[in-house]
Formats: sequence, C-alpha cells, structure tokens
Amino acid sequence: MHSSRTVQAAVFVALVAVAAGSRFVGAEANFAAISSAALFAGFFFRNRLVAVAVPVLAMLVSDLVHGFYHPALMAVVYAGLAVPVVFRPLLGAVPTITRVLGCAMLGSVSFFLFTNLGVWALGDGAAYPKTAEGLAQCYIAAIPFFRGTLAGDLVYSGVFFGVYAAVRMTLARRQAAMAAA
Repeated sequence: MHSSRTVQAAVFVALVAVAAGSRFVGAEANFAAISSAALFAGFFFRNRLVAVAVPVLAMLVSDLVHGFYHPALMAVVYAGLAVPVVFRPLLGAVPTITRVLGCAMLGSVSFFLFTNLGVWALGDGAAYPKTAEGLAQCYIAAIPFFRGTLAGDLVYSGVFFGVYAAVRMTLARRQAAMAAA
C-alpha cells in the first residue's frame, strides 16, 4: 500500500510508541491506544504479521514496566488486542468516520467479550465459579472497565485515522500544486 520503507518503519515505531505510552497516561482504567493502533496497523500495513506486531510489541514494552502476569491470560489479552487487525475489509479503501468508529466499537466489544471469557475460564474458580452465573458475574464486574476501553478506542482511532487523513490531504494538495506549477 505504501511504498516507502522509511515511512512504514516510522509509522510502525510511532504506533508502538504511542500505544505503549498511552498505558501510562490514561486517567481512566483501560483508556489506551493499543486496540486502535492494531486497527490502524491492520489498515496501513499489507503484511498482517507486521500489523499484529504493533499491539503485541506495545504490550510487551509497557508490560516490562507494568509487570507480567498469568502467561495464559496475557496471551488472551494480547490476542484480544490484536483482533482489530482483521477489520481491514470493514474499513474500506478510504476509511470513513462511520467505519472507523464502528470498527473501534467492534474492537472494544470483542476485547471485552474475549478477555472476560478468558478471565473466567483461566481463573481458579475462586473469584468466578465455572458456571453460567460465574461467567455472568465476571462480565458484570468488568463493565466499569469497558467504559475506559470504549472511550480510548474511539478517541485514539479518531486520532490515528484523523492524522492519516490530514497527511493524505496535505500530500495531495502539495502534489496538485507541483503539477500546476
């Protein structure tokens, strides 16, 4: 999609840095740019492995400071944050505000459903019994965190795709001006 390896490398590093850094500045729990970076990476990079590397590296970098936890649960969280990479077809060739926000919300909901199922399934049963009621309790307990996840995903997706659109418009204007000169 984008021919310059330098541009691709710069975008990759910027996405990882912003996503990792966002885990330290959010005033609200789960208000972070990881899922949004995955969504944008899935759109921007042709190579899915490169796109998936963005949220995984951002989490690894930030977890070096935050600390690591139950390895199986970490795998569930990391995988849940990488899911938006596959939303590329939903964004279209030129993402609209509606599509970006829809995909951001879909990312939030899928992360909520996926990770809380993981918490319930991988837990020792002390917090949430391995019953339908225990699963419901797990999801109910996680609702306050969903607000931060959704807000972060909407804000950061708007920022990433907004900056992308602004850069594209600026480059198009510059090319048109050069062609007219």
